[in-house]
Amino acid sequence: MRAGESAHRVVPSTEPVPFQYTIDDAIEAGTALANAEALWAEMRAQSAPSARLYAAPLTGRALVLGRWQRAATAIDAPRASDEGLALVRRRTGGPAVYAGEGTAYAALILRHASVLLDCPADRVLNRNVRGMLGALSKVGSPAHYFGREWLSIERRPVAVVGWARHADGSVLLEFFLSIGENVALEPAWTRYPTRAEPPFLGKEPIRLDDVAGRALDPVDVLSWLPVGHAERFPAITPAATPLEPAIRERAKLIRNERSIDGTATTADDLLWSRPHEVPIGFVEAGLRLDSKGQVERARIAGDVFMDDGSEPALEESLRGRAPTPELIAAAINTDVRSVEPRDGGSAAPTAARRVHRACRRCAARRLAAHYRNARARTKPRAPPIKQTTTVTATYCAARNDSPADAMRRTCRLNAEYVVNPPRRPTPTADAAFPFSSTGLPSLHAKRRPRAKDPTTFAIHVPAGPRDAETGLGHSPERRRRPDPTAPPSMTQTKPMPRL
Repeated sequence: MRAGESAHRVVPSTEPVPFQYTIDDAIEAGTALANAEALWAEMRAQSAPSARLYAAPLTGRALVLGRWQRAATAIDAPRASDEGLALVRRRTGGPAVYAGEGTAYAALILRHASVLLDCPADRVLNRNVRGMLGALSKVGSPAHYFGREWLSIERRPVAVVGWARHADGSVLLEFFLSIGENVALEPAWTRYPTRAEPPFLGKEPIRLDDVAGRALDPVDVLSWLPVGHAERFPAITPAATPLEPAIRERAKLIRNERSIDGTATTADDLLWSRPHEVPIGFVEAGLRLDSKGQVERARIAGDVFMDDGSEPALEESLRGRAPTPELIAAAINTDVRSVEPRDGGSAAPTAARRVHRACRRCAARRLAAHYRNARARTKPRAPPIKQTTTVTATYCAARNDSPADAMRRTCRLNAEYVVNPPRRPTPTADAAFPFSSTGLPSLHAKRRPRAKDPTTFAIHVPAGPRDAETGLGHSPERRRRPDPTAPPSMTQTKPMPRL
């Protein structure tokens, strides 16, 4: 049984259905959306079949995201911020729309989908938009619904509609009406790839002002709504009801708690598939795998309609299991309801492919990270820093000085040594620079093999006793002592040999 299926098909009551409606003053889109959600929450607390209609003209300028859209891919948020448009999110699915001056908002709240008319599980919009079609037809031309996310007049989109269904079976329908301004967004406002099929089947959106041939007052248009519902649903008797103060207070809390990156958007720690085009927009899937390659989180996003319980059920079915194509397809077929962004369709294969694609990207990312870490562990050390210094060494004169011995009194030794303090042991001598205990560089230099520079050697500091003749330090393991009367070479062109 799919999420919420027990409440999807309810036999309509033969008794008259209470139908209350509220036409609010002109308010911002965020406030109107919060009021409708507060009314929906109150409806879920009731058990008797009932219906509630809420509508309001809109002010300000805002972009309204769908329930399952990602702000990072659905809209150009920086451009909206630069142009002063607010970003809000509605409770129903579908694509993003414009809401502001010249548009209106309406919400139809039902205790279950069959309150007004017998409604199959996959006909939530088809059955329940008929009252709105009757209201829009009063402009002078009949309105129609052709199975997608928009209502049309003269086969051109005039309103965008979305739906949401709670686990207890209650339903919320939201309408955005183009009166003096179009609610449909231009493709330049989105960050999705270029569509192969133009939006709205290539039809140019139309405004109610264009159909009527004059400027309409949004309040007058909204006054048609209860009349249109009464004509299409004879079992109801509309009754005007003001919005209760408790509902407005609850709506304020809802609006303050709601974030554009909240429940409807997806976390940044998921790896997302590329958006895949579907009839009204795009669908994508996000996934995160644990260290064992098993699913830790799974999300479906985009211009889709889903029951509220579908996403948690999908994640629960996949969590802790290896994401094979068969498992993903079975989980989506079982737990996800109406992921196709049009009423009456099924896009389980498309959603399954998106989830599997996200899984492959996760695996590829983890494999790349593994090889990157492995290369970092085996990466050769960076070549050490070379420094060249000139050291003046004064040697003690031996007895019976010769002209050659006089040259030994003062000489300059050009020594190139390698500096890498963090990874080399501290010399045995107390000096920071490798000098012997006499303060002079040892003639017993230890060669450091370097293929590219054969003249490089490191100065080794022995800890042995001094030479009695020269005062130079030497290593205690040295077997052959140097001849103190032999003059040293004044030019060092090769590595210093052992003495």
